[in-house]
Amino acid sequence: MFRFYFNSFRGLPRAGVLLSLAALINRLGSVVLFFFAIYLTKNNWSVFDIGKVLSAYSFGYAGGAYLGGRLSDRYDSRFILIITLMGSGLCFFGLSIADSFTPVILLLSMAGILEGAFKPAYNVTMTRCCTQDEWSRAYALYMTTTYLGGAIASMAGGFLSKWNFSYIFYFDGVTCIIAAVFVCIVFDRLTRSVEAEKEQITDEFSLSKNTPPSSLVIWIIFVSMFFVYLVDQQESGSYMIHITKQYGIDTHQVGMLIAFGCVLMALTTVPLTQFFKRIPDFIAMTLGSLILCLSFGLLNQGDSFAFLFLLMAMWSLGSIISFPTVVSLIGKYSTKERVGHNMGIYHFISGLSRIVAPSLGTYVYQNLGPNILWSACTAIGVFSGVSFLLIYRFSLRSIHSREA
Repeated sequence: MFRFYFNSFRGLPRAGVLLSLAALINRLGSVVLFFFAIYLTKNNWSVFDIGKVLSAYSFGYAGGAYLGGRLSDRYDSRFILIITLMGSGLCFFGLSIADSFTPVILLLSMAGILEGAFKPAYNVTMTRCCTQDEWSRAYALYMTTTYLGGAIASMAGGFLSKWNFSYIFYFDGVTCIIAAVFVCIVFDRLTRSVEAEKEQITDEFSLSKNTPPSSLVIWIIFVSMFFVYLVDQQESGSYMIHITKQYGIDTHQVGMLIAFGCVLMALTTVPLTQFFKRIPDFIAMTLGSLILCLSFGLLNQGDSFAFLFLLMAMWSLGSIISFPTVVSLIGKYSTKERVGHNMGIYHFISGLSRIVAPSLGTYVYQNLGPNILWSACTAIGVFSGVSFLLIYRFSLRSIHSREA
């Protein structure tokens, strides 16, 4: 087991490692959003105004994701990475001196747009610099650095905010700019990686005749993942309300639970992604989406802190299986000219779920009850799992028909 664990990190694509290092540097400073609501509260902002500026970030993220995907098809995605990182750094420096509603909402909206554009640009760069067989592991490494960086950032933000809240803006701005400089430094290495792999990836974006039409597959993925994200994004609203009410845990225990999930993801994402490469992608998506949704669907079935840890482990496992695999699938089922476009739509869907999920979840929780909400999460898992399974079965039938 230990040999498999350590071997899973061997042979990781160089370009994927370099990109993940840039993401780690950027993520180390991602403290503003963790503490922004507290910062505004201390400055006597109303809850309504705080909600409006945070919503502006979410809307900006969704729009930026689509824009970043389109730009990554038209221009070199590595330049998009540099521009979004530099721009984000400047936005956070600006937020450190903004003291009224209009500049704050404008700067936070722009930060959301740039953060949204960063995601598809990152994915497009990854698909162009790594071979198709490496995509899922390269994205798993990105997830590992993201969770590791997020855990460090949350602790750093706690200390910095005690000294001076302005420090969290400076810290975030500096790390964004350092990440942009790092991408500039490794830019030529990424270019050489692309040239070295050209012969191997000539056909990477072409689809097998044994599969359903690519546009149909892509849209089934988009629709299914939107519903999965609606479940996943309950973490910021109904999930927190429910575990504090039904399980009676305090904020210290909530922190322990979240830290457990982050550490678990950071330690196991790459090895588990390597393990699940042994099964077909759509079977992995069926398992992943079902496990993730069940981790919410079963919330009403227990009331102990230990049971919450079990559900957190399920949630982490479902995320580890689903998210690297879906990025790989979108790359495989996209033509070379539309990788950025499709990655942009995927991250737009993710951003849209951030806007819809908290309000929808809390409405159902309050008006229809937690049983209905968590049962709906289970139903979404079944729906998404069946959708992915049907694509897999259709592909097998097409293969058998062709052989006959």
